[in-house]
Amino acid sequence: MAKENSVMKVEGKTKRLVFLFLILLISLVSAIVYLVFVPRFGYFNDDWYLMYAAGAKGTSVFWDIFAIDRPLRALVMIPAYTLFGPNPLYYNLSAFLFRLLSGFSFLWVLRMLWPEKKQLTLWMSLLFLLYPGFLSQPNAIDYLCHQTGLAVGMLSIGLTIRAAQADSWTRKISFYGVSILLGWFCLGQIEWYIGLEFFRFACLLTLAFRWNDTLWAKAVAFVRYSLPSYLIPGVFLTWRLFFFESERGATDVDLQLGDIRGEPFKFLFNFLSALVNDFVDVLVNAWWLPLRRLSAGFSVTHWLPGFGLALLVLLLLWTFSRVTQKDGNIELGPRSGWRREVVLIGLGAIIFGLFPVILVGRSVDFKNYSRYTLIASVGAALLWPLLLSYVPNVRLQNFLLGC
Repeated sequence: MAKENSVMKVEGKTKRLVFLFLILLISLVSAIVYLVFVPRFGYFNDDWYLMYAAGAKGTSVFWDIFAIDRPLRALVMIPAYTLFGPNPLYYNLSAFLFRLLSGFSFLWVLRMLWPEKKQLTLWMSLLFLLYPGFLSQPNAIDYLCHQTGLAVGMLSIGLTIRAAQADSWTRKISFYGVSILLGWFCLGQIEWYIGLEFFRFACLLTLAFRWNDTLWAKAVAFVRYSLPSYLIPGVFLTWRLFFFESERGATDVDLQLGDIRGEPFKFLFNFLSALVNDFVDVLVNAWWLPLRRLSAGFSVTHWLPGFGLALLVLLLLWTFSRVTQKDGNIELGPRSGWRREVVLIGLGAIIFGLFPVILVGRSVDFKNYSRYTLIASVGAALLWPLLLSYVPNVRLQNFLLGC
């Protein structure tokens, strides 16, 4: 018995060390990617008028600025300006921290769904965190609300899953309550983040189908797990559609959906065409097209620092893969259906992440509208590691993902 307890303690200590190393790895890799040139970043686009308005009229001006379309954004910008003033460095650091928090929360969600797939979920989290299709990371002042909303929304999903897994009503009520509040806050930042709700309900559906035998039992379990979470999109949509009046055309639902009533067949054709194009942009083009456009006019000298940082990142990832290599290809117990789960969730995350964007006449455009890839990037981050998991050699898997 004493020997068994000693072995269990050693295993527990090893798991904690691996977990701490994992957190350190994700933090270091993301810092290398996002923070190296942060001191050089200044104001971009709408950052100028936001900082000018706050400097001229005080933080209360944010209520007036955002009242026309997204009033809850003031809850982010008022504390931010109070703490940081007009200094762009602190906004960029804050945007990075919220981006990092979203990555940690995404990893938490994946580990609760597929706990044995340690290395695969790490790759998924890193691809989500470092997704190259979102090009507005340096635009940290105006897009701080995007980063905050994404982090809070992903944390809300993690708490929802934790509530479904909790074994006491006290814990369930606490987790569900906090997740609902965070979900409302997330949607209050950016209304088209409602596409993230698919990921929440898809995770709950996966758990319900995994833990029960009959179809009826699966359906009952899903309703039981997800019922409290319907308050998030339900209450928000009720407020947005029936009580709030947007003064901005781009976020006015009635104005944007006017084409459906006027020319429904034309709207459907345009919608499906845009969905296909944006799907390809999110899943495929995001990994090379922005880099090609941004690298125009670069010389070999400009590329050298980037290659150096890339090699450093690959070295860190190789070190971690050596630590967790034994866990790389473990199936979920006796089941082998995890790949089907990832495919369905990944495809749905891209489609529903793009759905509310295209519905109001917007689409992914790496010149101007790369922000519309953020929610859909969840699906891309799930699907690419899954595809490469079919490569039989683990070292080759890691090399391809690192590239």
